[in-house]
Amino acid sequence: TTETWTYTCSTALAVDTTNTATVTGRDPLGNTHNASDSAVVDVINPAIAVRKDASAPVVISGATVTYTIVVTNAGDVPLSNVVVQDSLCSPLAFVGGDANGDLRLDLSESWIYRCARPITEDTTNTATATAVDPLGGPVNAQDSAVVDAIHPALALHKSASPTLLLAGQVVTYSYTLTNPGDVPISNVTLTDDKCSPVTQVGGDANGNNQLEPSETWTYTCAVSVAVDTTNIATATGSDPLGNTLTVSDTAVVDVIAPAIALDKTGSKATVQPGETVIYTFTVTNPGDVPLSNVTLTDDKCSPVTFVGGDVNSDNLLDLAESWVYRCSAAITVNTVNVATVTAQDPLGNALSAQDSFRVQIGRLYLPIVSNPSRAVPCPPPDGCPIPGVSHLKGLAVHEGRNLLYITSRDNDRLLVVDPYDNRVVAQAATGDEPWSVVVDEGDGLIYVSNYASGDVWVYDVATLAVLAKIPVGGHPALMAVLPDIDVVFVVVRDGSRVAVIEGRGKIADLESGGSAPYGIAADPVNNRFFVAHRDSGHVVSFSKVNGVWQRQAGPLLEDGRSIFDLAYNPANNKLYMVYVDQNGSWFIDVWKPESGSSWGQIRTGIPVGSGGDRGSPLVGGTGIEVNRRDGRLYNVNTGAANLSVLDGETNGVIDTIGLGADPFAIAINGATGTVFVGLRESGRLVKIEE
Repeated sequence: TTETWTYTCSTALAVDTTNTATVTGRDPLGNTHNASDSAVVDVINPAIAVRKDASAPVVISGATVTYTIVVTNAGDVPLSNVVVQDSLCSPLAFVGGDANGDLRLDLSESWIYRCARPITEDTTNTATATAVDPLGGPVNAQDSAVVDAIHPALALHKSASPTLLLAGQVVTYSYTLTNPGDVPISNVTLTDDKCSPVTQVGGDANGNNQLEPSETWTYTCAVSVAVDTTNIATATGSDPLGNTLTVSDTAVVDVIAPAIALDKTGSKATVQPGETVIYTFTVTNPGDVPLSNVTLTDDKCSPVTFVGGDVNSDNLLDLAESWVYRCSAAITVNTVNVATVTAQDPLGNALSAQDSFRVQIGRLYLPIVSNPSRAVPCPPPDGCPIPGVSHLKGLAVHEGRNLLYITSRDNDRLLVVDPYDNRVVAQAATGDEPWSVVVDEGDGLIYVSNYASGDVWVYDVATLAVLAKIPVGGHPALMAVLPDIDVVFVVVRDGSRVAVIEGRGKIADLESGGSAPYGIAADPVNNRFFVAHRDSGHVVSFSKVNGVWQRQAGPLLEDGRSIFDLAYNPANNKLYMVYVDQNGSWFIDVWKPESGSSWGQIRTGIPVGSGGDRGSPLVGGTGIEVNRRDGRLYNVNTGAANLSVLDGETNGVIDTIGLGADPFAIAINGATGTVFVGLRESGRLVKIEE
């Protein structure tokens, strides 16, 4: 019988093993028999290994780091199904290493993977490799890489003290250098482009010459400055990677050049004893900063009154402003008086300026009178006849010569009259229908506007020789003169124009700025003039800006009034306007004209006598003038045949003086205070002594 006996045995193996089994037995005869057999067992040790490296262990925050992962077979059998993953970086790119391309990680192979990513903070990330051994068992391995993301930084703050100073003064700069980063900064330097040496004061607490995040390094530098200065401080340093850091800061120092200027003028440089001079003071700021606490005094005139100029009302004399003051004084002897203006700059320093003006007592030109009884008073109402006058149109006074100039319309004559006894001392022909006459005493010239011939004739004051005949346009009428600059202004009715004459020639032809210009008045203090428009009901002013006469709008009165003539008092900046309303009633308004701002209305609707029918060619409204000796205003009321007198302070009517028929023109001798009124149709002259 054939049998198969089966045995089994188990044991743990750690290494490759070849073991032999031996069987022995005896046959029935007692003979021993044996047999052997061996079995070989291959004990495998599968393993996988990972090494992960970063391209840099320390980087600036935001820099890109490349990770390299090398996977090897640390065992003794090939591995399949190899998978590599990274906890913080993907995708992983397989670079190479499968030499035979069998997709198995053989013992001699190194498979390489790479991945890149920006790092903004300290980062530890781990790569994991897994695989399967030939028996289907899993193997895995991990490795990590640590990258330190640093944030190196420098911060600089620079300040100056003082920031506002005068030229040549010393400014001290202070510098504060800090490290707002997270690593020390070495090789620190600090320079200033306009100040040296820059000296470190302190801050390196541990003395290691490295600016730690916890430290604040301070520096200082001082220098004198002459002009406005913006300088730049620059700090540099190196981070642990050797990169250079740079930071800058600026400080601005304003070097000021404060200054104040004073210009003082007088209404006259030559006066008669007791005559009043109006002083005008113009304070300007030629520096580069506003000035405060401005005070103006005059050693021989008080009170000094502020007229205007503080455009923004901030009590600071700004660079673009001109502050105007006035003061008046009666002069009895030759006088030189000194005005002083003081102020403070923004640093509190005192500034001052002075200017003086000389007024001398001049000769009074009087006619030689051998017999005082020859004086002719010519009182109101009818006054005295003037020989050779037919239709008296215009009057003007030469105060230095004490002579009266009269235009006679119907016979085209200019007459020079001695007001003492009404003698005609000289006369000359004029153009057709002369109207207004003005005297420029400084230049020694007489101007006559000729209404019908459209021109202005210029005469020598001493000889009455005609020096020029200046065409100005159709129907020139009233005129005004600015004696300090020797300029005459002529209202030209046709085309609503104003002709500007300097000396013996016309220098400008201006649009009057409205309809039917009529009245005109000059401001000898501010060298400006005013024009009233009868039909459009408004007043404008003209002043010289950058060498050109420019117009500025004044009040527009849309109540149906017709404005006639104007008069101006430079002592108190009052402009008087005579007008007739829609009902035919006549009034005077008082205004305060301002440059660059709205005019102030001091008083309105002061009733005066009738100037006549507004539609009549013989309407008045032309005779209005300020007596600078007492500040009173005199207004001729042609229709009512009287003269209204207004107080210069209260602006109220204080007297009404009866006159003969058809009073029209007026002139006042400011030196003596004598008022002259011309009776137009009769050609008579009324004299009213102060």
